Amino acid sequence: MNSTKEKLAVESQTTLLLPAQVYADICDVVSRAKDGCETGVWLFGVAVRQFRVVLTIVGPGPRATLEPAHYSADNDYASEVYNALRSALPSIEWLGELHVHPRGMPWLSRGDRRTVQEILEGAAADTVRPHEFIAGVMQRRAGKVDIYPYHFVSATEGRTMPMERVPTEAEIVQAARLVAVENRHVVPPNEPASQKETPRCQGWLRRVVSLVRRGNT
Repeated sequence: MNSTKEKLAVESQTTLLLPAQVYADICDVVSRAKDGCETGVWLFGVAVRQFRVVLTIVGPGPRATLEPAHYSADNDYASEVYNALRSALPSIEWLGELHVHPRGMPWLSRGDRRTVQEILEGAAADTVRPHEFIAGVMQRRAGKVDIYPYHFVSATEGRTMPMERVPTEAEIVQAARLVAVENRHVVPPNEPASQKETPRCQGWLRRVVSLVRRGNT
């Protein structure tokens, strides 16, 4: 009986899924930061049952701060990309963020947890307020990246989150693409009706949309 309950608990646990191409993109972003400097990525994707499937990422942005003991993303850049992306994939969501920590520190700092609290509680009027959030730590290892995600369903409840890497064309990834394309995202009244794409966003969007269409044919 106990083994059955444990199996059901594991199967229903929220799991982060990284397609192979997304993982390669994460490694590329981390490799471009100077060794010893922190960097990070934003995660965009959808929920499919208990899985949170990352369909694409965006790196730190041109005005980000990358220092040995500090990382601050270019939030305006990430927001522009997110808005442009939703014009093609209406139901894609901001799932969370990953950032590099010094080797041997795979846990979230107090500052990281404060940031999660601000995001979930919507401290800023213009901040997207998700109902859940994935915050994760990345560790460099021989040209690759080890990832330690934490899943928050409230500002004070964050638990380690299982993660799986799957083939880019895995069935669950194709299902996630259909969710992103077919469901319709309702834009809140306080969001601007016009969502301008920057040249950097357009090239990035073409690659993502091409990937989605390829998966649906």
